[in-house]
Amino acid sequence: MNIVAKYLVPFCAVGLLGVSACGKKPQPQPTADATPVEADTAKAPEADTAKAPAADAGAAPAADAGAAPAADAGAAPAADAAPAGDAAPAGDAAPAGDAGAAAGDADVVAPVDFVRAVVDHHDTSKGLVTVDFKTFKVIEANTDLTKLETAKVVLEVDIGSIETGVPKRNDHLKSPDFFDVAKFATFKVTVDRLKPVENTPDTFTATATIDLHGVSKEIPVQFKVVEKKDGGVLVIEGETKGLARADWQVGGEPEKVNAAPTFDAQIRLTVAPVTPAPAPAPAPKQP
Repeated sequence: MNIVAKYLVPFCAVGLLGVSACGKKPQPQPTADATPVEADTAKAPEADTAKAPAADAGAAPAADAGAAPAADAGAAPAADAAPAGDAAPAGDAAPAGDAGAAAGDADVVAPVDFVRAVVDHHDTSKGLVTVDFKTFKVIEANTDLTKLETAKVVLEVDIGSIETGVPKRNDHLKSPDFFDVAKFATFKVTVDRLKPVENTPDTFTATATIDLHGVSKEIPVQFKVVEKKDGGVLVIEGETKGLARADWQVGGEPEKVNAAPTFDAQIRLTVAPVTPAPAPAPAPKQP
């Protein structure tokens, strides 16, 4: 089951958050009747310079020599350009899934997973600040859409990987004023109790339990499955707006920390079935 969490995003928010089929340009092939012409040479072939015309010099006419006339030296004529069949085969071009676009569309990047939040920060000219958590992983996932009542995904986020584009701000968010990374290095989001949204394909509501900063809170979320792959792998996307920092005791009063009391959480996540690691065996009793 591909689970695009339109609201699995919330948890991440808590932080305040191409190949032209370039056929090889063939060099004109030399023939037994004429001296080959170098396509890259900047000057006309010797046979064509300051001497009798090619026809008088006994050289084969251009049509027989297979080389461009002196006036066209340095550039192969259209007729000599590599035909479409000689262009790099499709197998040599980056597949759509890898390049994010068909051959010929340059600089297009395939979508990547992200966990982030957007918050109104009063010390910036634009107001809004994007807070990305660069390191996160799915530590448990049951993505069997045929058993929605048992579906479950657990995401773990490394708060220390927070990135806002301003090092000083990153450090402030990691401090006791906000996340207090020294005491709470990660937070977890558990999504379960899925239900399909009527008349909206591949869209689900669910309950997200966010364990952050020593506080566990359940919130309703909605997400969309945007891609389904082999092996029960899903790509989900979602957004949850208006989450309150105070619910997890993150940050102080808005006027003291220059940040709005609420934030929007956004997420794109690839979810593959993951079996949780077994609980550690209890230590043997001492005799």
